[in-house]
Amino acid sequence: MSYGLGIVALQTGPRAVLQYAGQLYPLDGLLPDRRHATADLLPYLLDWGSTIATLDAAVANGKLPPAIAAASEVDYLPPVQRPANVVCAGSNYYDHLRDDFGITDFDKDANDILYFAKSSGSLVGSGKSVRYPSQSAAFDWEIELVVVIGQDGRRIPIDHAWAHVAGYAIGLDLTARDLQFNKRQRRQFDLFGGKGFDDSAPIGPWIVPAKFVDPANLTLRLSVNGDVKQDSRTREMIWNVPELIADVSQHVTLRAGDLIFTGSPAGVGHVTGSYLKVGDRIAAEIAGIGRLDIEIVEDPDAARVWNRSALLAAQAQAA
Repeated sequence: MSYGLGIVALQTGPRAVLQYAGQLYPLDGLLPDRRHATADLLPYLLDWGSTIATLDAAVANGKLPPAIAAASEVDYLPPVQRPANVVCAGSNYYDHLRDDFGITDFDKDANDILYFAKSSGSLVGSGKSVRYPSQSAAFDWEIELVVVIGQDGRRIPIDHAWAHVAGYAIGLDLTARDLQFNKRQRRQFDLFGGKGFDDSAPIGPWIVPAKFVDPANLTLRLSVNGDVKQDSRTREMIWNVPELIADVSQHVTLRAGDLIFTGSPAGVGHVTGSYLKVGDRIAAEIAGIGRLDIEIVEDPDAARVWNRSALLAAQAQAA
């Protein structure tokens, strides 16, 4: 009976939908009290218990409104448009450390979790285009399981963490490696420039409620132009979902609609020097959730990229 909740991009505007058995059904036909919520799932997350109870009953009893489209025939917007927090965990898979970086003796008890943040402007939906970050020449992929928060909380105990999860989605942490390891930075490491740019966090295609997903042993697979690059399981995760929620909530108050990107497994392009280019198509799949499809397109503002090195050189020559 698994289903998902998403926002589709229709010619008439965004529409909140229920995805079930490959078909899309309008949420406003199932939850008329939230008829105004067409462009964002946040209103549904804020009353998640009621939302789930109503949808469970409708699906179980076959009382669904007429379908408006097949799930495979539309583009999707990010299910949450402006989350209060988009928190990402870095280096959180044993096989990523082992296979990509040769680290075989990592001790989680002797280390803290590496975090970085993205903005709401980094989010883009499935089927939508990702603008190539023209300030970079080393554009990389990372598939991730994304936790969607459904209940506010601060300093959440690990054994209470599950109660704060609404569901899960597929995410990509797209990275400009040359900016992440920028030799012009004093510490030669920049997670803002490397990971915080526009379109760097595709997410979707929908949110699958937590009750239908076991995040402990899911298959993750990412391909570029049909060539499989990452193929792993969430059992390789170093800090699991409850640990991440508990730890993140020590730093920030988690709000309904917040997103936690949980890290990426082995197979990133940086290891082999293989990077994305304009025209590439990414397909990211997580078992039990679905498939996120993205195409890399030219940035229409590429000509306006500020090349600081060239500017300094021109200024020096003019002087």
